[in-house]
Amino acid sequence: MKRFDTIDELINDLGIGRATVYRRAKRFGISLSNVSEGISDEDYLKLTKPLQKNSHVDNSENNEKYRIEVLSLKENIETLKTKIESQDKRYEDERKRNNQRETELLEKLSNEQNLLSQSQQLQLLTEQRLHDAENRIKLLESPKKEPKKGFWARFFG
Repeated sequence: MKRFDTIDELINDLGIGRATVYRRAKRFGISLSNVSEGISDEDYLKLTKPLQKNSHVDNSENNEKYRIEVLSLKENIETLKTKIESQDKRYEDERKRNNQRETELLEKLSNEQNLLSQSQQLQLLTEQRLHDAENRIKLLESPKKEPKKGFWARFFG
């Protein structure tokens, strides 16, 4: 059993920081309130040893939990990657279909514009021919006017 007048003497004897002493005492359930009455050799050894976060059993349990969680997260990542790849493939297929459809529609539009142009040219040509035919008919239907004959030409001629 070791006795110290103050906690500062204990800290100096251990050669570690104040916060470390309190942390280790809390971890091992050692009361530092009555240091002057003495600390058992077992408690003193506990204070000198560095803290281990958990015992080996606790570490293996935590490791197993973390390993399971990591595996679960990896599975989720792979699932999400697969979903993203399938979405990318669908988007790419949709883009190809849209480009193909756009090309088809542009070709149809071009054909329709050509047909419209041809139709307008035919209509103009037909209107010109109709106008020419109407002029010929007018010429044929109008009576022929003979030039006026003078007095002597009518009389002798």
